[in-house]
Amino acid sequence: MELRIAQTDDRLSRLTDLLIDGAIDRKEHAERKKALHRELVTLKAERTSLADKCLSEDQIDRFLEPMKNLAELHILLEPAEKRYLAENCFSIRSVVRNKPSLEPYSWLTSRDFSELSPLVTQNGPLPELYRAKR
Repeated sequence: MELRIAQTDDRLSRLTDLLIDGAIDRKEHAERKKALHRELVTLKAERTSLADKCLSEDQIDRFLEPMKNLAELHILLEPAEKRYLAENCFSIRSVVRNKPSLEPYSWLTSRDFSELSPLVTQNGPLPELYRAKR
């Protein structure tokens, strides 16, 4: 968006040069200038709209925080999401004496951080992408 705004500003500047050089008359200059100003206003409004949609640093932290702990994440989920979480995190799911028994997949029990996904170790592209927006 910033690039498009800069390009429009540049076109506006070149338009003035064309008038000074006599390549276009005042009437054509005024029409083109008005069109470029409208385009510039539209682009700036779009930029503002996009900025309003971006997450703040606090919102990003609140979004990522529950993902550090499965128990906290489980509390926040809807029933269907809880089932999906259990199916994807636990290889053996059973009920013993009316109590759930869950055995996690190996990727959850790994102690060597080099074996874990970059998203789990907080060094991956997703957290860095969110941090870059700050």
